[in-house]
Amino acid sequence: MKHKLSRLAILFAAVFFIFLPAWADAQPMVIRTETGTVMLAKPATRIVVLEFSLLDDLLQLGIKPVGLASSRADEGTNPPFLLSQIQGITDVGTRQQPNLEKIISLRPDLIIADKTMQSEIYPLLTKIAPTLMLNGLLGDIDIQINNLQILAQATKTQNKVAALSKRLRDQYAAAKKIGTAHPARVIIGYVSNAGQFQALTANALTSKILNDFAHPNVITVSRKEQSTPVPLETLLAQDPDSIVVLLTDGDLNPYRALIRNPLWQTLRAVKMKRVYFMDRDLWAKNHGMLATELMLKQAVDTQFLTNQPNTAL
Repeated sequence: MKHKLSRLAILFAAVFFIFLPAWADAQPMVIRTETGTVMLAKPATRIVVLEFSLLDDLLQLGIKPVGLASSRADEGTNPPFLLSQIQGITDVGTRQQPNLEKIISLRPDLIIADKTMQSEIYPLLTKIAPTLMLNGLLGDIDIQINNLQILAQATKTQNKVAALSKRLRDQYAAAKKIGTAHPARVIIGYVSNAGQFQALTANALTSKILNDFAHPNVITVSRKEQSTPVPLETLLAQDPDSIVVLLTDGDLNPYRALIRNPLWQTLRAVKMKRVYFMDRDLWAKNHGMLATELMLKQAVDTQFLTNQPNTAL
């Protein structure tokens, strides 16, 4: 009898360990964020993402969503550096106004939203599918890396996080070392189609990064939209050491309209040829892992961080 019980115990143990992996996979995944806890029955595969930084992070993990929110008409195209990877993904409206009916039609098992852009519709999104609400638009690199870790957990791609995180931290540290050795006061923004300089505000993530690099933004106000119109008279009063002009899809025409104003030529940065052209997608619309790396590369390659004259002017 004793031997029979031993054999039964061994049999039950064998069955338990055979089916343990399946049982473990069946357990719900608990994902904790600063806005709450999200439960997933299994790693997400049908994902709708509503903000470019979070789209960027997801793609770096090798995950292609089924739906994405796009640029508004006045913002230009979707990020060009991601276009080859997002072909064929269903458009679900703009980041500012996602189309809920289109999202429902895709039958997502996870929605990834941004707390700045979509907080007002968060309750509606959660009725469609489990929703991760993250700080993609305004998060510094620590927050971006935390976002990456959360997305990796939701998609079971944690093995890719360490290398991606190290690469970004190394590039950030290298750029910071260069910038802090050559401090300068700057203004950064884009020119609207009406010829108005639209400066990034103090709460824009790019402003925070530049402050960390000893290149503080002379614009100290904060706005929900992270930008504010700045007349040339105000720009002249601030008279920054350097000016960064963000180009929408590489279009110089709005800038050419701005510089027809005689006041432009009186600015110190213009006289010193310290006007630098950067990609608006990288510097103002997208702050994901790859976008931040490309932004840092532009800052170094253009010699903006060392305050060298732009010889192309």
